[in-house]
Amino acid sequence: MDISDAAYSEDFVEYIIEYNGDRDSLKEYYRPYGMSVIDDRYAVAYQRIPDDYMESFSRLEYYLFPRVYGLMDDVGALEAIGAVNIQQESILGLTGAGVLIGIVDTGIDIFGSAFVEIGGRSKILAAWDQTDREAGNAAFGYGREYSKEEIQAAVDSGQKILTDATGHGTFCAGTALSAAPSSKLVVVKLKQAKENLRRFYGIPAGADAYSEIDIMMAVAYLLEQQKKLRMPMCILMPMGTNSGSHTGAGALDKYINNIGELRGLAVAVAGGNEGRAGHHYSGTVIGEYAAVEVDVAHNDSFTLEIWGPSTNTYSVAIEIPGGEFVERISPRYDKSSIVRPIFGGGMIYVDYFLVEDSAGQELVMLRFVTPANGIWRVRVYGIGSTELSFNAWLPISNFISPDTRFVVSDPRITITSPGVAETAICTCAYDYTNGNLYIENSRGYTADKRVKPDLLAPGVHISGAGSGDETVIRSGTSVAAAYTAGCSALLFEWSYGRKLVRNINGNQIRRYLRRGAVRPGTAGGLLEIREYPNPEWGYGLLNIYNTFESLRNV
Repeated sequence: MDISDAAYSEDFVEYIIEYNGDRDSLKEYYRPYGMSVIDDRYAVAYQRIPDDYMESFSRLEYYLFPRVYGLMDDVGALEAIGAVNIQQESILGLTGAGVLIGIVDTGIDIFGSAFVEIGGRSKILAAWDQTDREAGNAAFGYGREYSKEEIQAAVDSGQKILTDATGHGTFCAGTALSAAPSSKLVVVKLKQAKENLRRFYGIPAGADAYSEIDIMMAVAYLLEQQKKLRMPMCILMPMGTNSGSHTGAGALDKYINNIGELRGLAVAVAGGNEGRAGHHYSGTVIGEYAAVEVDVAHNDSFTLEIWGPSTNTYSVAIEIPGGEFVERISPRYDKSSIVRPIFGGGMIYVDYFLVEDSAGQELVMLRFVTPANGIWRVRVYGIGSTELSFNAWLPISNFISPDTRFVVSDPRITITSPGVAETAICTCAYDYTNGNLYIENSRGYTADKRVKPDLLAPGVHISGAGSGDETVIRSGTSVAAAYTAGCSALLFEWSYGRKLVRNINGNQIRRYLRRGAVRPGTAGGLLEIREYPNPEWGYGLLNIYNTFESLRNV
């Protein structure tokens, strides 16, 4: 069996290894069945699934297990972001020419009118279909790569490749190109997360879910193509997860953070739709313990992550619906502690990481498998000389029913990963027809108090093309991030195509867009209703015309 088989087989699992270029040590320590290198820092190790896989969390490390990501959307805008003016020849005439937009999503309709130029030439210059199990010709050992010529031949012959069953990737790519119509595309169609990984985190079989490893591989592929094509690129990443400390410490967060500092590269990400979901709780242990209540419905399997400063020590006890009580659970380091309730069935795996390697915080991880419905009370105990504060998160809305939520929740600190990465251009949504916030928006700041989101862009009832050029309406921060990606492409064209600011990178673009953001409610006097930045609006509303105006007026 080769890596291609291991990437799809349920008999194998994958781990993210921070090997820092030392392949020999990686092989000696982990003894992987096979491995793939992402970059000089991260690699993927494939191993046969151990018999105690579900209990192996504490024995290994949290960061080794790939997190699982979902799409960030619910099932006039160009004028609002200033792109129409910028595209006009009499003003700047910027259309994204000479710039790549990298798409990491569900696929793309290669026949869509937004992706085929007049004369029938495809705008897609390269692609990787991770879902194609037969080819095995991809540089990373699985899936199929398509060259520009192969994509063009498919367009000419009507051959269906890179198909997009949900239309999400098609819609987001088309939205980005509406702001930068002359940009070219490089596309990765993500494969779905394996069942063994879904089972590990309690993610429903029918949910669109993507492994952190496949996403990092996708980004590595895009960087490879960007180097070959020698064009600046903005990567659009319209997915997110609630897993992690929300401090930008995860593997994908760090990977993106590094990319944003590289010349000619930017990453636009969705901020998430978790503000009203009831999936974040913030608390402080006062007295003996703090009680965190979760209302469980539909016997949802799910994870509950509790993060606190490593200067303190946290532990948990569990009150189960029906009156059963599990005394405070002591940390174990060889395997998970398992709770099997007498009444109601189900199972809970409890794992402690006193100092989680990446974030440097304590993590208490509870994985509920088909728990009883009703109110579960998790008692959080704390010992330490500093404030005994903590944050807790449930999975994103795509991975859990809307009725399973914290009884008392906090809409703040709900920006999803990788939106919490420092150099990522994190975008949430607003309704450009009335200027109101998108009601489902995730809210900032990050758990380590950095400003996110960076911006808001149109993302409510946006009309666009899905698969088959069918007109569809979508809302969500995925859509908003797509507009930001398009505007980033315009800035790259201005800096590279016009031979201005040749060393511009994604972090600089993020700051240029912040600089030009429109800030409603700052007119002074009675209209002075908010200060910027703030956790809901970030630095304001995306407006690329304003960005160039701000540069002209320096």
